Amino acid sequence: MQRTGNDTKYVVPANISTVVEYLKLILDRGIFVDLLSDKEVRDMTMAQFSRDNILIYQGREEGIKAFILDKVEDGVEENIIIKKLRKHFTLDEKTARQYYRVYGK
Repeated sequence: MQRTGNDTKYVVPANISTVVEYLKLILDRGIFVDLLSDKEVRDMTMAQFSRDNILIYQGREEGIKAFILDKVEDGVEENIIIKKLRKHFTLDEKTARQYYRVYGK
């Protein structure tokens, strides 16, 4: 799940939006069933993802901020920055505009 935003080799199916859904998909497909059927392993996996997601989110926020500030400094128009934000950080239109309002003004 963590690599999907940064690496084209790792693509999460469109109907998956959380780690829990992804783990269920893996189980449904018979992958790592022996490991993921164990409650202790599932709990440890979820705890690790939670910690990692916090760190990734914090890093992502800084990356988005730096990206916007750099583009604003270069004189790039708002709509182009938003378009690039959406593509580079895989954001929806509303979220990209919210980030721009916070960091771009």
